[in-house]
Amino acid sequence: MPDRSVDPKAIADVLLGIPELRFDVLVNMINDELRPRRILIDEMEHPKTRMYRIVTECLKGEKERRALVSALGFLCEGSTEAEKARRMVSLASPLMTQNDELRVEELLRGCSVDNLSALYRAAVGRAVRPYPHGLTGPGEIFVYLLDSNTRPGRLSPHLRFLALLVQVLPRQKPAVGLDLVSGLRRWLYQQRDLLRADGNEEAAAELELLLTRPYPFPERTDFPICLTIEIDRLPVPNDARDLHIVSHWRQFDHVQWCPVRGEDREVPLAEVVTHVLDLVMEAETGWGYGIRAPLLLEFVLPPDLINLEVDRWLRPTPNGLPPRTLGMDYEVVIRSDTRLRPRDRHRLWWDRWERFMSENGGTYLVPLEEPANLVRLRQELDEGEHLVVCVLSTPPDREPGHSELGVAVDAGIPIILWCRNAESNDDFRDVVAEAVQPARLKKLPKSIMGIRRSVGRSASRAHWNIGMLWDDPTRDIPPADPLKAPA
Repeated sequence: MPDRSVDPKAIADVLLGIPELRFDVLVNMINDELRPRRILIDEMEHPKTRMYRIVTECLKGEKERRALVSALGFLCEGSTEAEKARRMVSLASPLMTQNDELRVEELLRGCSVDNLSALYRAAVGRAVRPYPHGLTGPGEIFVYLLDSNTRPGRLSPHLRFLALLVQVLPRQKPAVGLDLVSGLRRWLYQQRDLLRADGNEEAAAELELLLTRPYPFPERTDFPICLTIEIDRLPVPNDARDLHIVSHWRQFDHVQWCPVRGEDREVPLAEVVTHVLDLVMEAETGWGYGIRAPLLLEFVLPPDLINLEVDRWLRPTPNGLPPRTLGMDYEVVIRSDTRLRPRDRHRLWWDRWERFMSENGGTYLVPLEEPANLVRLRQELDEGEHLVVCVLSTPPDREPGHSELGVAVDAGIPIILWCRNAESNDDFRDVVAEAVQPARLKKLPKSIMGIRRSVGRSASRAHWNIGMLWDDPTRDIPPADPLKAPA
């Protein structure tokens, strides 16, 4: 992109807008950098004239420019105005023309984001640059990121930030004006074309991917990462070890759903919990470390293990601290496999999920006081096209809960709740009543985590007996190899 000419008056105006910047301290720091040369400024001059003279003196040579940039970085760290002035003074080619920068700043004026820090961290990735807590809006973050370094072939953080912002704005409440989103999208497509014209095809392709691919977690604004764990019995009859195979996938890309499969392990049932806890620890200390995003835990379970109490598995705690379950520290959900939800039944599933995403979904509670009637259940689910959640009458590892689960899944219901202890069903429905209200459904996993955390404040067993199937059809799990008996 073309360089813009340096305007000392414009730089002086920006610096005058920094209330904490004192003339004497700025000049002294510049002179410390320039020794033995010094710049001399008349302290009796008008402040505007004095700042103009400081800037013009510092534009005379490369060493003087660097002295001013260094002083501003030290004295005004985190200041939007200082970052802007540093870019105007710097000898490096600017990432954007001044007109482009002003255009984006105008679009972002007055814009707010629900989770600005999460958006920032998703934009910078594993970069060590910390979140600038003094900045409060997308416009300020955008300006701040203009000064970030970028590896060759990678998309600049300020463009990644805007592309992610375009995905987030339509999902948050209250809704953001379409003019802002469409204006940012048009400008970003122009930047894609400029990147290609400059021969930076890799960065252009990354930007296009951000603009065209659906976000992996469309119901959220906090850019989570995800550990998906599949547990299944191995077909080994008469084996006292009760062998299981544990597969896992790691999802840490904020652009597209592309889970990376890890190594499968064959372990006895007694060792499954320990292995799963090791996988969670690996996520916290290894591949997920430094991303600074929520970690979601998904368990893909076959029908005969669907009621497994995965959220109640205890995490090791140091120094005799109170025990913590996985469900207290993470949003833990269960996902179906193709045995529970075969591919020829996916059309209704997609229809219901799209209704859920449009926030027009409702909840159906299977009656507790009446005999099971699966024909009526299917009829009511079919007639209730708005229904996206079903609460079973009993756990799905016994009847009638097992059959109710099958009917609900066959009808395309993507979210299914049950109490793992049938005797606590009445309390259970009271406990989850608020969480399944239409306005709160998109945050249901977070609401359930809050309920699980409240176990110590309640005598009800329902708080720690919540089973939840949360099935998003947009995030398909790559099929595992067919199970074979070990040699």
